[in-house]
Amino acid sequence: MKKASRKKRGRSKPRASRGVGAIISKMRRKLSGVLVVRDGDDIMRDPFACCLKAAVAKCLDFNRVAHSKKHRQDEGNLLVSGLRGISEDLIVLRFLAQIPEKQRNEYLIALLQRNLSDGVAVQVKFFKANNSTQPVVGAGSSEDEIASRGKAARDSLIAASKGLGFTGVPTVASMARAVGLSSTYDFIYFLTSNFVHFNPGALMRMGWGTISKRGNEKQLRNVKFSTSHMGGYYHNIAKFYGTVLLVGFAHLLRSVPNFDPVNLDAELGHIDQAIAALDRWPEVITFEEMNVRPPLFLLFRAMREVMKSEGEPIQFGQILEELKVGAEVRVS
Repeated sequence: MKKASRKKRGRSKPRASRGVGAIISKMRRKLSGVLVVRDGDDIMRDPFACCLKAAVAKCLDFNRVAHSKKHRQDEGNLLVSGLRGISEDLIVLRFLAQIPEKQRNEYLIALLQRNLSDGVAVQVKFFKANNSTQPVVGAGSSEDEIASRGKAARDSLIAASKGLGFTGVPTVASMARAVGLSSTYDFIYFLTSNFVHFNPGALMRMGWGTISKRGNEKQLRNVKFSTSHMGGYYHNIAKFYGTVLLVGFAHLLRSVPNFDPVNLDAELGHIDQAIAALDRWPEVITFEEMNVRPPLFLLFRAMREVMKSEGEPIQFGQILEELKVGAEVRVS
């Protein structure tokens, strides 16, 4: 990576993010009253509603941080990792929204119990081997008892999954396909998984150095590694796709009666305009990291505007359209 391009990549701010942070703050104020469970007993009576409210609050909090003007360049990669969980929240909850209340709540409780039993088994084994004097939940149970509870929890989850129409525990991919969130899963989930799993490319792109010339040959020298080198890129991903996922949650909320009184049309309209005004969406593999001169994206946006004015079809915004379908799904 050329040192000369460092300032541009590391500090650039997408135009669409300007003002979007204020719009998201307004959305949070509007939703503050409905992102509350008034009666604690309702958490287990209707775990779907509880999880939906928690996921929306999580997405709003993420966007508040992502759009904040006060951040360090080396913090951006941490935000991108968080996007994966938010995209999974949206996919699963969008899928469950079309499932009858009884079956989806049985599935969520079974999933909660399976995760709890697996967590207890893992931590008991770890602390027994590494810090046996520290009391932990489950330490009083025998290995056979822990294994038995784990098997019972897994069997219950498989049985609950059949109520969703699956023969086994459904994957995020299968849920995404079932509700038409193919772009959301294929791109955003893939993009964010790149930063969660081991990826040599993600590590190598952190290395920036200087280009020295010897005759007609160029040589990269003094390569230093830091997440701050890609800080602008990571923050742009977090801001843009975090906002896109929030659009999906906002439209899903319209399918839940308790959220009906909250009108977010104005805020969503401003976000649509901001996204349409962007010259460039964040990519998985960029021209800059390949040391290729990027095209003039401003010209491509101008071309889109001309095509739009002339009524020509443009393959643009599929992910936004599939996320908005959530407004048409009614909870049983």
